[in-house]
Amino acid sequence: MFNSKYKLFAAGLMTAILMSACNNNNEESTQTPPTPPAQPAAVDRAKPEAADQAKPEDGDQAKTSAPEKAEQKADPAAASEKAQIDGQPDLTFKFGSHEAKVYEMKKEEAPDEFGIRRYFKATGEAIYFFREDPKVAEARKTDNKLKSVYNLLKRPYSGRTFGEAEVIDEGVDPYFLTTNGKDVYYIVRPKTPAYYDGSKKHHGHDFKNTTKHPAYAYGISSDIFYDYGDEVFKANIKEDGSIENETLFLNVADTPELKENGGFGLAYADPYCVFINVYKKVDGKNVQFYYEFNNSGQFVRSYEGLTDRQYDWAVTPSYVIATGNKAIKIYDRSDGKLIEEVKTELSPSVLAPISGDEIMFYDSRAKKVYRMSL
Repeated sequence: MFNSKYKLFAAGLMTAILMSACNNNNEESTQTPPTPPAQPAAVDRAKPEAADQAKPEDGDQAKTSAPEKAEQKADPAAASEKAQIDGQPDLTFKFGSHEAKVYEMKKEEAPDEFGIRRYFKATGEAIYFFREDPKVAEARKTDNKLKSVYNLLKRPYSGRTFGEAEVIDEGVDPYFLTTNGKDVYYIVRPKTPAYYDGSKKHHGHDFKNTTKHPAYAYGISSDIFYDYGDEVFKANIKEDGSIENETLFLNVADTPELKENGGFGLAYADPYCVFINVYKKVDGKNVQFYYEFNNSGQFVRSYEGLTDRQYDWAVTPSYVIATGNKAIKIYDRSDGKLIEEVKTELSPSVLAPISGDEIMFYDSRAKKVYRMSL
């Protein structure tokens, strides 16, 4: 199938990540799982009808131009919000007429605190990540037949300071993690869908698809997207975490923009659009693109990643961001135009938007965690 190339790439990548984590290898990866994050401000789970109220009109314009200004639709307050952090930033840089401020988070625990290759998701109050169960890890030292078991952890933060990490759930699938800015959705092995609402976990039953690319829609607490084979589905999350109302959102065979490329993976969703991570050949190199589709499944535009050592992507109310080795590429989300490709000493390898146009990221060269306000 069309998507097999992408899935083989992703599977191989995550296998290497997991093996490295199990072996306590501290070398940094120059790639991250192809599951880019998204933007903040989730609405109450009890109000899923907000998606229907805010849908853009269908028509030819939707195919060729972006929806209404992204930050106005996502959350006007969140889009203009700036990080309130004590002290001066550790680094600033200009992009177009804007200035980004970067703050180093205080390091309080061991370098491997953030689990598998520092892969994490974030809300405005905490980060979430996977770590091997310590009891199983210890037992595996004398019994190599044991399989790794991973737990989901939460670590709250305020300003530049992290609180202590706590285990949220045990025996989870370390490939499946997404957030809508409030709840965190994941899978307890082998196929139990679950979400954590910030204070309590909820377990559903029988998640039938084995997708590794879920996207919990920011701003609509009950909507989730996921790919399976050559199709992308949309569904709702029930109060117990189970999936219902599954419908086909995109079929590669009926989508020329996806059919003509070398593989795809679902990356990000909100009430107004879905982003697909696509690989294309550019001057003989495999380059990552973000393809944007409106909420009716119509193609809007594409964003080109870095041609040399692309690491990760992020979507905020105002921007679409691609990062790599000492480079950050920033697009205006309202019109898709490139604002600037910034050369910097930063190498953000894992991006996790947290609030407004603010992102928390892990830097693979400095081996530090930062907050960045755009």
